[in-house]
Amino acid sequence: TQATRTRKTGGREMNRATDQFGLDITTSSPEVVQVLNTFTSNLLGYGKELDGLIKMENEHSVLTDAYCAIGKLCSEKKGENRLQEAQFYIDRAKKSSDLSTEREKIYVKAAEALLEHNFEEATQHYEEIVKKFPSDIVAAKLGQEYYFNIGDTASLLKIAEKSLKANPNSLYVHGMTAFGLVENGMLKEAEQVALEGEKLSGGTDPWVHHAMAHVCEMQGRLDDGVKFMEDRSDRWDNLNSFMYTHNWWHVALFHLDMDDMDQVYSIYDNKLWGVQKDCAQDQIGAVSLLWRLEMRDDSIRKFNVGNRWEDLADHIAPRISDHVQPYIDLHYVYALARCGKEEKLQELMENIENNQPYKQHQLTTTTAKALVAHARGDYDTCYSLLEPVLSDIKHLGGSNAQLDVITQTWTDTLMRTSQHQKALSLLEERAKHRPHTVSVKRAINEVKSILSRERIK
Repeated sequence: TQATRTRKTGGREMNRATDQFGLDITTSSPEVVQVLNTFTSNLLGYGKELDGLIKMENEHSVLTDAYCAIGKLCSEKKGENRLQEAQFYIDRAKKSSDLSTEREKIYVKAAEALLEHNFEEATQHYEEIVKKFPSDIVAAKLGQEYYFNIGDTASLLKIAEKSLKANPNSLYVHGMTAFGLVENGMLKEAEQVALEGEKLSGGTDPWVHHAMAHVCEMQGRLDDGVKFMEDRSDRWDNLNSFMYTHNWWHVALFHLDMDDMDQVYSIYDNKLWGVQKDCAQDQIGAVSLLWRLEMRDDSIRKFNVGNRWEDLADHIAPRISDHVQPYIDLHYVYALARCGKEEKLQELMENIENNQPYKQHQLTTTTAKALVAHARGDYDTCYSLLEPVLSDIKHLGGSNAQLDVITQTWTDTLMRTSQHQKALSLLEERAKHRPHTVSVKRAINEVKSILSRERIK
């Protein structure tokens, strides 16, 4: 960090230091600079030290206040006082706005937009920061988060590529760009960028590992995926619960496709569920894995998964009013329906329908009803509701891998409603990209056998 410098504006002195991106911040406090750099490194690297800014009561700056406000407003935990707390940080930042930098002012505007629930406007401000101050990787990351949540894969990639072009030797941007490439189906390019990032970071960037997991999963490279991820898994121990459990979730998917159920259960019980049970991202990872397990074999539902649902649903129940993102609520409704927690399920469904927390209201509501029907075993209803919206599910947020559970649910529904030819077409298409997935091979053989018997009849 460069030494603090003093400048004058309008007859008033202002102190400036430099953050880890080489950009000016308005402060005279070395502590503020240190805490800011620790925060941004942990934000981009999925570390655990994210609360340093909140703890700073006496030492703060415009940028720390803007970050605190944005953090409160984007948090998955919707505390009762978060709007008031965010307003406090915004007001405090604006008191010093005449001394602040242009970048700091834009961050405050982004926080104000979020306070008005205008995520699109906030993201326009992130884009402005990336354009004017391209070394600011945090703005690119925040922009990516918004584009990811609305399924805008083109913009998800574009903002990362801007950051990579401006910062080719910086940490974090390779993982961000590789993930954007994955979500746009550019798997060869994604792997190349991810491996560049792996070399640059010395193998320490978990988002690079995450991008490689997506590449291997979508290409059906199960052995490669398991080896790449498990060889680096010891580097995840100091990550926040989302990144730790999510990377292990990807490892579990590889083992699931190999039919290595013992390893899947081991990962679920020891790595995936239980790290931070009140974390929404941890919860949906657990839901998704149990959901997929049950679609592999009815005997699993009867004998192996059952008691795991109960603990999971008990921790989901307190969060049904949070409405973090559509794809999170969809996992919640499935888990509650699967456990028969009708009162909580009804409350969540009424919240979604009546409060309309998402721009994708009709899509979210219809998909939720379809998934509830599937969880209850009402496959005809699931079919009639899910078919019209299948082509739009990417707008629910979530990655291709996360939303694949809905695609698998659709295939399962076709099988259970005796639409075997349609199911076979989907399974054979899936087999082209995942030739080593044992369950897909088994399902294809099963469907072909059924169709053969039907022809004989």
